[in-house]
Amino acid sequence: MTLGVGFGAINTGNNLLFLLLGMMLSLIIASGILSEAVLKSLHAQRLAPRRLHVGQKTPAYFELINAGRWSSLSIEISEQNPTCIAGPLRGQYIGPTYLPWWKFWKRRKSLPQNYPEHVALTYCLQIPGNNTLTLPAHYILPARGLFSFPGLNLTTRFPFGFFEKTRELDIPLTLAVFPRVAPGEDWITSIHQAFGELDSHEKGSGEGFFGLREYQPGEDRRLIHWKSSARRGELVVRENESHEQRAIEIFLINATGHPPASRHLFIRDFEAGLEKTTGLLLHMHRQGYQIALQTLDIHIPAAHSESHLDNILYTLATVDLKDNAPAPGATASAHTNATTHRITLGLNAALAQFPSAHTPQHNIFLSFDSAPQDTP
Repeated sequence: MTLGVGFGAINTGNNLLFLLLGMMLSLIIASGILSEAVLKSLHAQRLAPRRLHVGQKTPAYFELINAGRWSSLSIEISEQNPTCIAGPLRGQYIGPTYLPWWKFWKRRKSLPQNYPEHVALTYCLQIPGNNTLTLPAHYILPARGLFSFPGLNLTTRFPFGFFEKTRELDIPLTLAVFPRVAPGEDWITSIHQAFGELDSHEKGSGEGFFGLREYQPGEDRRLIHWKSSARRGELVVRENESHEQRAIEIFLINATGHPPASRHLFIRDFEAGLEKTTGLLLHMHRQGYQIALQTLDIHIPAAHSESHLDNILYTLATVDLKDNAPAPGATASAHTNATTHRITLGLNAALAQFPSAHTPQHNIFLSFDSAPQDTP
């Protein structure tokens, strides 16, 4: 509009058009100065989510710091375009495509349907001088893997909304995005039927009878065993036996069982299988099982802790699907003991070539494919 008014003023020599042109140019200059003043004294840092799953809005926080004397208005904080460094989208950028205004003939890359344009975004209307605000945000990413975040963007359209000014902050971060959590009740039922639970002969919160003891003042009266109390003439409490959870080893055959040319046919089933495996892992962890994970490349010993679960989920987030199936005997686990039960997961073709003669006695096969599997 300014260029058009300027052309008209020069062409006609109209003083009113020259006056209007001067006002419009001054507004552009004022917009640049004011927006620069808004961003000049601002800094930001992120409080990233601890555990991030595909397609799930995960709460996080951005901390906006104003080190200047004056208030800053209309600030937008967002993540810069992250790069996938491990996983199915390796080497690809995620997020909006920033193009110069003069490259109007170029189009932004298309994003998945119903997927937000920004990985993480929040807005602040005003932050006073010498103040810090903690702003809520949500992270959401479209695929599992390891993502490298170069930094944050501080953006403002203050004061008139005609121009957008962005300040880039170099704050690198690497985040692992775990597979989506899919329900696996059929798998869980099969595992409980095959392995069950063991009584530990120790006091705990199970269902088996452990013993009786005297009632202590202040205890919940619902714990009192009334029949035994009436027989003894004093209040006694029933104690139950705890359950000792058996160790579970999940053996993930991350191979197609077919030549490389047909690999793309199995990617969808493999990704769906990883999502179901994630749901199984979280269920077993909540039930107190010690969990080990073995792939064709990595072995993680059995343990039970939040950090151990994160380590297993990290492996599922970055695992690659290989071609063909493992050679006979090459996949036998040297880490499985007599009390550990193995759950073997994989595509039908890979499971069919799995060397069952080398597997432990306690083993259950679960397939990623919808078709029935062809294994013992």
